[in-house]
Amino acid sequence: MQYLTWDDATRRQHRQAWYRAEVNAADWFADYLPQVKQDELSQHADQETLQAFDYLNNRLDIMTYTDFAEQGFPIGSGQVEAMNKAVIGHRLKRSGMHWSPSGARNMAALRAQTHAKYSLISFQNLRHKAFPPPV
Repeated sequence: MQYLTWDDATRRQHRQAWYRAEVNAADWFADYLPQVKQDELSQHADQETLQAFDYLNNRLDIMTYTDFAEQGFPIGSGQVEAMNKAVIGHRLKRSGMHWSPSGARNMAALRAQTHAKYSLISFQNLRHKAFPPPV
């Protein structure tokens, strides 16, 4: 957005549209950056802008936020972070508490299982279900 030399209000408006899942990245790029060519960008943009452009451009097919929102999927990590803070953080970070790594891991698993809608499975079991070992 800085490359487009927009003022702060315009950038804020577009950023908010992304946050509210009103924008699919490919559509936004097609509407606002159709004229951007890699050689032109490399002549006028700094390294950070080039890296951001490449990062986004390589992921356009998976950044379909309006589609995710229509299906009821969260598009940000806020829900996961808030749940982690509520379920794990409040219990493990009480005043005067000290935890060994294994004790904290066990308490986190216990708290997560207590508050989970479905039973938890270990990472090893999940990995083997996703990628079964050859027979």
